[in-house]
Amino acid sequence: GKPYSNINKIVNGYDKFITLKPTDTVFLATPVYEGREKTFYKLLDDISKLDVEVVTLSKNHLSHHASSEDLMMMIDLMKPKYYFPIKGEYRYQVANANLAEKVGINKDNIILKENGYVAKFVNGKLINDYEKIPCGEISIDGNSSDDVGEVVLRDREMLSDNGIIIISATLSKKGKNILAGPEILTRGFVYVKDSTELIDNIKEICLKIIKENTHENYIDYGKIKNGLQIRTQRSLDYIRLKSGSKKLKKLFTDDKISKAIRDTLPLIADGNEIVWVVGNRLNYDYYVTQHTDEVLEIKILKEY
Repeated sequence: GKPYSNINKIVNGYDKFITLKPTDTVFLATPVYEGREKTFYKLLDDISKLDVEVVTLSKNHLSHHASSEDLMMMIDLMKPKYYFPIKGEYRYQVANANLAEKVGINKDNIILKENGYVAKFVNGKLINDYEKIPCGEISIDGNSSDDVGEVVLRDREMLSDNGIIIISATLSKKGKNILAGPEILTRGFVYVKDSTELIDNIKEICLKIIKENTHENYIDYGKIKNGLQIRTQRSLDYIRLKSGSKKLKKLFTDDKISKAIRDTLPLIADGNEIVWVVGNRLNYDYYVTQHTDEVLEIKILKEY
């Protein structure tokens, strides 16, 4: 995985179980990965900004892997019936197996397998039937009938560029009251600790939408889910202009917007009705007039 990803998750407030407090001390018993020096030292700064003490160890005391003495001590303490090295190149697995034999593990109980070969146990006993399952690297380009498809790949690309926001709330079945939430979970969108005001505003908007569409006998989940969205175009999209409604595709054609741009152009949508084509057109029904009671300010910060 990505170096320092777990501790970064904790420091940035994304871990469900661990929260750092000023009374904590963090020991980083990990080497500075080559090419990741800036990331490592930024991590130290981020931990220090939380008023948390951070301790690093000298390179002389660190190694990526356990030593032979460490492995032999582990085997001696655990005294396993079977020993199965699985990590590293095959030559390292052989060296690991030799260590196990040195400390008394029966050679017949030391398992060495290449990727794809199955270690089968029946009633606690190893059965060598040399079963093999298909495995290996798979290239995905969206064109083969066997992979995930072009649409899924495009969604993944959008998630990698823009991140995701997940909004959840719990409502009672009988009284239709809000029992918990709305809770806002973001990944790759904003740094939560620096955006508490934004998150609070999102919660208020969500709470308002839920209450507006919650009635005594039923909840209009469709309207709750299909409130204002930031997305790209869909085939049924339309926009209201002063001259009347118009298919979004026709608008793009008339305005001579290329397909490459229209496929990535961000839209503010209410269902299939487009409220705002960013940088191009605003829905006529959303113009500010003397009868406007409330104004929602939306800023697109990313440059397209």
